[in-house]
Amino acid sequence: MNIRPAPLFSQLMLDMRDREPNFILTLHNNIDGYGDAGGNGGISASQNGGAFHGLLAESGMDEDDALLLAGTLPYETSRQAQRVAGQFLARGVNVIYEHVTQARNDCSFSNYVALNQIAPYYNIEAQHGHLEPQKAILDALMDFEGIEVKDSEGR
Repeated sequence: MNIRPAPLFSQLMLDMRDREPNFILTLHNNIDGYGDAGGNGGISASQNGGAFHGLLAESGMDEDDALLLAGTLPYETSRQAQRVAGQFLARGVNVIYEHVTQARNDCSFSNYVALNQIAPYYNIEAQHGHLEPQKAILDALMDFEGIEVKDSEGR
């Protein structure tokens, strides 16, 4: 199986990123509610199964808003994934961990990054229209990565 989802896209994305900080961030919109639970969305922090392990924060954040992490070990055996997920859950952010394997490779960018061990991968999933939760997840990520966030006035 090919581990390069779309060679030109992957190379473009990797060429555009700086090496410091050393992580990859993508943003996606989601639709309200998980499809198998009566909604229209394709992913939810309230769902577990297959490649995904959802973790709901005690903050009450909507299940459709979450930080997705990707790694090649099952969540249950990955101390790194558990540590990172714990940090975000403590910040009130839902987490979805994607267990990426060669056999389940869906040729997505997250799978490419994880299978090639390029850098930590973060994807902010936010329900369409949920700008404030999306910003909150981004702020939590920047805090976790030690990146100082400034407002539009440079403060």
